[in-house]
Amino acid sequence: MSSVAGVPYRMKLRRKRASDEVTIATISLEAFSEYSANAGSGTVAMCDERGALSFVAVVDDEVCGFAVLKLTGGSEGHLLAIAVAAPARGRGIGTRLLHGVIDAAAANGVRVLRLVTAEANLGALEVFLAAGFSIEHREPAYYPRGQDAVSMQLPITR
Repeated sequence: MSSVAGVPYRMKLRRKRASDEVTIATISLEAFSEYSANAGSGTVAMCDERGALSFVAVVDDEVCGFAVLKLTGGSEGHLLAIAVAAPARGRGIGTRLLHGVIDAAAANGVRVLRLVTAEANLGALEVFLAAGFSIEHREPAYYPRGQDAVSMQLPITR
């Protein structure tokens, strides 16, 4: 059990269901619309790509975050998306989602987990760096709207 300001809450991670798609699209629009014009529908489509494992974070029976891991069939995996609904941020949900993805990647033979995130997304960078990711390189004008990004990697040794 986790707590925020001393108030306990229960969170569980589970695989995405078809019934979660509207919520995932809503959270995605909220989190990613400054980077992509099709954030909602694009993220939902990403969840259904071949090799994708999609997870949701559930608190009090409500989906409040999601993550999408892409398995390439080799020893490398890609975190395609991770987001938490604005009202649920700051509660450690993103960190728990990330560690769930890392565990799933390790269980599927991934030895290097990669991701790309906006250089200006300091909250995400903080979570990724705290989890052990390192910045590989900068990606100028990576997003369709021109924002810069950074490529990151995490060696998985489990």
